[in-house]
Amino acid sequence: MTKSHRNVFRFILFTLLLGAMTLSPSYAGLLEDHYTPRPFEPTYLELNTRYQSQPTLETHESLVRLLIEYHRVDLLTPHLLESEQFNRGDHKILHAFAQGFSAASAGQYADAETFYESALSLLSDSQDISPRFTSDAKWRASFSLHAAVNQAYLQRYTKAIEDLAAIRDEAEENGWKTIKAKADYFLGSVSYEIKDYETALIHYQRALTNYPDNRVLLIAEAQMAEAQMLNIVGERAQAFEILQNAISTFNQYQDAVALAYAYLLKSYFFSKENNHEASLAWIYQSVQIREILGNDIDIANAYVHYASTLLENNKLEEARTYGLKAIRLAEQNQDLSGQWDAYVSHAITLAELGEYQSAYEYMFKGERTLLRKARLDITAETARLNSEFNLEQQQLRNRALDNENAMLEAQLLLKEQQQERQKWTMVGLSTLLVFVVCFIFLIYALYKKNQLLATRDALTGIHNRRSIMELANQSFAVSRRYDSELCVLMLDIDSFKSINDNYGHHVGDEVLKFVATTATKTLRDSDYIGRIGGEEFLIVLPNTSAQQGLNLARRLCKNIESQSLRSKLGVASVTVSIGLAPNSTQCKDFPELCNYADVALYSAKNSGRNRAEVYA
Repeated sequence: MTKSHRNVFRFILFTLLLGAMTLSPSYAGLLEDHYTPRPFEPTYLELNTRYQSQPTLETHESLVRLLIEYHRVDLLTPHLLESEQFNRGDHKILHAFAQGFSAASAGQYADAETFYESALSLLSDSQDISPRFTSDAKWRASFSLHAAVNQAYLQRYTKAIEDLAAIRDEAEENGWKTIKAKADYFLGSVSYEIKDYETALIHYQRALTNYPDNRVLLIAEAQMAEAQMLNIVGERAQAFEILQNAISTFNQYQDAVALAYAYLLKSYFFSKENNHEASLAWIYQSVQIREILGNDIDIANAYVHYASTLLENNKLEEARTYGLKAIRLAEQNQDLSGQWDAYVSHAITLAELGEYQSAYEYMFKGERTLLRKARLDITAETARLNSEFNLEQQQLRNRALDNENAMLEAQLLLKEQQQERQKWTMVGLSTLLVFVVCFIFLIYALYKKNQLLATRDALTGIHNRRSIMELANQSFAVSRRYDSELCVLMLDIDSFKSINDNYGHHVGDEVLKFVATTATKTLRDSDYIGRIGGEEFLIVLPNTSAQQGLNLARRLCKNIESQSLRSKLGVASVTVSIGLAPNSTQCKDFPELCNYADVALYSAKNSGRNRAEVYA
């Protein structure tokens, strides 16, 4: 692959990679226009020390706000888990919002939407929330900002733009400077996602104008976004200067997450200047920070960028190593752009190494991922066209009125020419119609194929997570309505990590297929089984008592172990642990019943494995 081809791919990869940065949500100081941040490390040390010595609601809330302000999801998520005792009263709202923020940062946008909706619902409906929340429209506007930008994560760009514009108008009317500027910043982020870079630049510059002077971290974030847009539609020298100002602020306040983004962006600027040595140095710093922070999506993105930069510096083996690291991380999340970046970048590296078969395989994976993403990108293109149409519609209407008299005067002279044009127009429209029909047919064929595959696990052929959960919820509803018996089994392969480590992932895949096949043969026709992640399977047994379910679970353990000894899997034996939970009146919904089965599974694991336990 020539250097010019690599540069084209790198431009596409960098553009998609840095797109995640512009939508990164910030929540500095929550609402206050007068808030001034402090350096992260001493502030966190002080608050965490105070919290560990004497946990109070006030200290807990201060910690949550600080970690959200600095995007420290690596610290926020475990803190939320260990502070469940504060999930009451007023803090229900902050807890729900913080969970949404954490989920969005991890790429779990559907979960984030649920948490944001919960926070907004609590603001309106909860009886045990104090007036400091329920009577202040500022809180709703601030939470709604993040719910709105999450719509863009979910590819609902038109909805995101409408909601953000409405929040900006409300903030302007009430004099909420920080919220107004945040709305401008997020509008710029959505404009960037639909590739309207000039509009994005305008929104970022408006945010810089509207932020109060003391909101230095938010100003630095907006500067970084402005620099990115200037690099695309403006002067790169100016972009360098603005980005350096933002980096100085991030260093001063020890904002590690923002610094990682800024170093990544600076590396990109240098790569566009063909200064590959400087580009490599800056991306290496970004990789180091992201590895410390531990966000898999961010680390995968940094590895892709780093591998591409290593390739430009002819460090092919290192590029291969980091490319594989990026793929392993990207495949663990739902970020299709990140997966495509990783596959294509690694394919380019393998081609440079002369490993063309492997390069083809990874490029093919990238193509399939891109097709999946294309369905979502159609929404973005529709939003962009709709926005342009609304803007130009009035202009076209006015122009038509101005030109009407001139067109009437020229009509007789142009009649013959119009007839000729009409003939060719019909030919063109007919050709276009054939193209559109073919395109629709292709899309429909892809849709039907994906619809067929949507319910099946690609490796084992049994139900995938979404499908088995839908069937399980239906069975639970039937059991509850008709007061019939129902059992749920949670099955986990014992020591599966050791199998992968000792025999390789290809053997691990064969073990997964073996367990799925053996379990399916053991179950009744009326039972359901699905793979819900890794080596874990969910089994639903309608019209089954606890004792019957336990007998079946024990038979599963026995069959899997005995048949694995006679199989040609290449491992000594395969055993499973099973947790069983029968339906009861104390279960309000299926997820709760599923949690009980999980508890029983852990009991089976802790009791020696290769056994079945019933939730007590």
